[in-house]
Amino acid sequence: MDIVLKQGPRGDRPQEKDFVEKRVVRVLPANDMIRKYLKHQPSRIGWLKEGSVEWPLDTFTRNRLRDGDITIEPAKAKEEPQPQLEKKTKAAPQS
Repeated sequence: MDIVLKQGPRGDRPQEKDFVEKRVVRVLPANDMIRKYLKHQPSRIGWLKEGSVEWPLDTFTRNRLRDGDITIEPAKAKEEPQPQLEKKTKAAPQS
């Protein structure tokens, strides 16, 4: 593996020579017919029976978005459990 120094906005950083960062998006089909017949052609990624799938954000995906065949799934807010505060009760004085 060859390691090279790449010049970036934050200075030089080591990186693999042939490393290409690829962005992916989670997409939903417009309808069941699209789910049945459309696949991401360059990577051959198909759909499950329900739900979304991750596709690379490339020319093919951008064209399907523009055509309206697919939509980007909105990001879900991560729900963090709220810590429950214990209520301190005063003990009744014993006589």
